[in-house]
Amino acid sequence: PAQALDGLAPGDDTTQQTSSNVLPLTPGRWRFLYVPSVEIAPTPSGRHGGFNRAAEGAGMRWGDIEVPLSWELAGHGQPIYTNFMYPFDPHLSTPSHEWDTKPKLPPAHNAAGCYETDFSIPSAWEGKRVVLHFGGVESAFHCWLDGEFVGYSTDSRLPADFELTSLLRRLPIRSGRTTRTLSVCVYRFSAGSYLEDQDHWWLSGIHRHVHLFAKPATAAIVDYSLHSHIRWAPYAPSLTPLAVVAAKAIGGKDVGSLSPALPPS
Repeated sequence: PAQALDGLAPGDDTTQQTSSNVLPLTPGRWRFLYVPSVEIAPTPSGRHGGFNRAAEGAGMRWGDIEVPLSWELAGHGQPIYTNFMYPFDPHLSTPSHEWDTKPKLPPAHNAAGCYETDFSIPSAWEGKRVVLHFGGVESAFHCWLDGEFVGYSTDSRLPADFELTSLLRRLPIRSGRTTRTLSVCVYRFSAGSYLEDQDHWWLSGIHRHVHLFAKPATAAIVDYSLHSHIRWAPYAPSLTPLAVVAAKAIGGKDVGSLSPALPPS
C-alpha cells in the first residue's frame, strides 16, 4: 500500500520484526471510521468491548483501511501543504487576548480517524510483560484495550509504547470471544501541531507499523540514568568526559553500572 510521505525515512518502522516475542498487528486491514470533527468521534467502552460500531451517526459508516497508511491516501479528507502557515485557523477557537498564552484548536475543523483490530496473545507469553508499540501516528491518539483506556500519545514522528500487562491480567476475555480488541482514535491536529508546523505535507493516521512484544517479567531494565564527569587528562590538552550508566530493574533494584576505561594518565 501507499505509505505516508515520510514512511521510508531511515530508521523508522518500515518493516516488522520477526521473533517469537513479537506479534505484528500490521501490515493488514483494520476497521476504520472517518469523522470530520473530533466533537462527534465515538468513544470505546467496556460495555461494547471497543467502539459501538452499530451506532453510526448521520453520514458516518464503518469500513476498513490498510495500516500503516495515512488516511488521506485512502480517500478520507485531503492532504494539506503549508510552508510557514498553520493548516488551521487558531483564531477560530482562541480569543485574541489569549492567543499568546492559551492557543487552542478549532474542534469543528479537526478530523478524527477511529481504528479497530483484534488479536490473540500467544500462549507462550504467559507470565511475561506485554507492551504495545506504535511506530508513528500523526498527530495524536488515544487507545483502548477491550474498551478499557490504555493511554494517550502525541508526537507524529516518534514511537509510543504502552504497558498492557496489568490490563491483560485484570480483564477477562469477553464471553463468546477468543480475541482481544485494540481501539484507537487518531486526531488530525493536536497541541503538538503548533510545534510540528513546518514546510511539509500534513497527513494523518497510523503511518508506521504496530506490534506487541513480550519481555521477561523480572529481568527487564526499566530505568537508567547517565552521570557524566570531567577529568583533566595531562597527556592531552583537552578534557576527557567519563560517563557512568546506572541501570535499575523492576522494583528499583540496582542491576549494575558501566564506566568506560580510561587511558593511563
